[in-house]
Amino acid sequence: MNILTIAWGVMRRTAGTRKGLITLVLIPIAVISAIVALFGHASSEQAVILVRNEDNGYAGRALLSAIEDQPLYGIKYTDNKTPEQLQAAVSAGEADAAVHIPAQYTSLLLEGKAEEVQVYRKSEQLWNAALVLDLEDEAERLAAAAAVAAAADGEEIEQTFEAVQQARQEAAVEVEARKVVMAPDSGFVLVIGMMILFMLILASQAVSGIVDDRNNRTMMRMFAAPVRSLEIAAGNFLGCLMLGTLQLAAILLLARYALGYDFGVPLLPLFAVLECFLITAVSLTTAIAGLVRSTAQMSHMNNLIVIPTCMVGGCFWPVGLMPPFMQKLSYFTPQRWAIKAVEELTAGARLGEIGMELGILLLAAAVLLAGGAAILQPAQTASA
Repeated sequence: MNILTIAWGVMRRTAGTRKGLITLVLIPIAVISAIVALFGHASSEQAVILVRNEDNGYAGRALLSAIEDQPLYGIKYTDNKTPEQLQAAVSAGEADAAVHIPAQYTSLLLEGKAEEVQVYRKSEQLWNAALVLDLEDEAERLAAAAAVAAAADGEEIEQTFEAVQQARQEAAVEVEARKVVMAPDSGFVLVIGMMILFMLILASQAVSGIVDDRNNRTMMRMFAAPVRSLEIAAGNFLGCLMLGTLQLAAILLLARYALGYDFGVPLLPLFAVLECFLITAVSLTTAIAGLVRSTAQMSHMNNLIVIPTCMVGGCFWPVGLMPPFMQKLSYFTPQRWAIKAVEELTAGARLGEIGMELGILLLAAAVLLAGGAAILQPAQTASA
């Protein structure tokens, strides 16, 4: 009970004032909202695929049926766009990808010299690579059916081709459906990175209050009550953790349900990853506090440690844009492992498949907390 009382005191002192509420809750929400409005996109389960089918035969229709049933793709047909206009529409962001089926595709396929179906995309990503594979697989099946039907005579060849293809589909082996997701964009990197930065700022503010209590011997006065040193340390740590959890939950729920931002991953696994980072963030700021003698010094240390590690860890831009040696250096920061875990989730990984990333975060938290745990306990004033 003493632990919860101390934790509540830490929360009320840090975020219970008007300044704390604005700094630690309203400003993070406003910044995340601005990033979502400028760089994000509304939640959507489908990628827009612009399709121009100039073929009047069976093969063109069969080829499109391979992607029409996919829940990830939203097909939009057009009858008047040239291949160049399709490519321009993708570059302008009017569609996520475009597919062009050339004229006489079926007849040329039956002659064994079909033209290649063109797929236009802005950049190669996991979901549009899956789109290309779906079309290529169906094209290969159609070519095999066309080879079988080539032995038919005259007008019966196309009917035979259609019958062979339908027989192949009926005899096809059912496989487990795979989940393909849209790759994270630059707005996604900024949203996750800024959430990480705000968690570090909140943890720093909470630990700064604990430093003040320690230097002013407020902790020492707690011994007027029957409170053990371990309870004081646990209460201080739990208070910081609960503050960060509330901030994290508020931002996630607002971004997802109020702003309609699609993280590309269910909220529960995302919350679990960021909660593991929050534990590391509290431990990091605690370790920093153990190196200083005043809150002013701690503020300077935060500027020298928190912001640079966020920059190197990929909170403000993709790590792939940095030089190779900087990319290797990023793996020494907890921010990089948190972002990497989130990226794995967006690529379809389950929570159990990112155990290495979460384990590294928790191991870093344990090491940092062991180095700075003394600041959470009552002691003599640390001022010079």
